[in-house]
Amino acid sequence: MRTFIQRAANVLPSGGLLLFDIAERGSYPPHDERRVGGDQWSVIAIKDSDGRQLTRRVLTFRKIGGTTRRDQEVHSLELYDRDALLAILQDSRFRVP
Repeated sequence: MRTFIQRAANVLPSGGLLLFDIAERGSYPPHDERRVGGDQWSVIAIKDSDGRQLTRRVLTFRKIGGTTRRDQEVHSLELYDRDALLAILQDSRFRVP
């Protein structure tokens, strides 16, 4: 993250705006599972976190005719400490509101 922010600081014009999205440490329980569905479909979203990483698995099931189709997505995110990130931004000369 530090390298990304430093590079952005070097290429943005004076007064430029940097927008980005992060997942924050302390925001996720170790395990969470949600299920939703209807007559012909269902989705299971599973989140697992060790406090530093978050893995989200999304399983989808859809019945088409006599066949059930299954798909899976896996998202791996690094979780960031808010105060450490603010310090990196300020060290890179960004004004943080």
